[in-house]
Amino acid sequence: MAESITVPTGVGPTPGLFVTSADTSLAVVVLHEWWGLAGPHSNIARICDDLGKAGFPALAPDLYGGASANDPSAARALATGLKWEEAKPRIEGGIAEARKRGAGRVALLGFSMGAQRGMKATMEGAAVEALVLFYGLGAPIEESKVNVPVLGHFVVQDEFVPIDEVREVEHRLKTAGKKLAFQYYDAQHSFMNEKLPSHQPQSAQVAWERTLKFLGAARKAG
Repeated sequence: MAESITVPTGVGPTPGLFVTSADTSLAVVVLHEWWGLAGPHSNIARICDDLGKAGFPALAPDLYGGASANDPSAARALATGLKWEEAKPRIEGGIAEARKRGAGRVALLGFSMGAQRGMKATMEGAAVEALVLFYGLGAPIEESKVNVPVLGHFVVQDEFVPIDEVREVEHRLKTAGKKLAFQYYDAQHSFMNEKLPSHQPQSAQVAWERTLKFLGAARKAG
């Protein structure tokens, strides 16, 4: 079960969640959606628990430093108000804490806003070996700066992430010879989150199985 921890970062301590596992060869740093790490609409504790059960230590830093939202307007305000100068050191702090707790390698796994921040951190040289994106991409994407294997999960009809932009990025990255797999689902944004009406269990199960297979390969690559 996920335990509450404090994660040291370059902008001061931030709350976090951690789940241990016997195999520490690859840990996963989980980046939350715009709801925050906690709150009634966050399923990040469950995601961390599931990663731990699958054999991957999981650590989720709070990108907001403790705030959370109960409704979309509040979540939007938190997300738009989150400065990169605050988010980046919290991501880096999560990575460092995962390594301090024994991780040999680290993967970033982000949902929506967290996926966008995870991609940006990766392009800016975050010390990770793999990246998983759930319905979030960010922009602009620079091919030369994407140097880890990437697994992306996207939905065909997404009010937040235009599918044409996703396919264009996929084409550019593949043309550049990057290691990636983008998967597409007939579902809604946030289909992994069982606390939201958009939850789609069948798509969530398929995406999760693909994610665990990808993380397993990233672990063996080390």
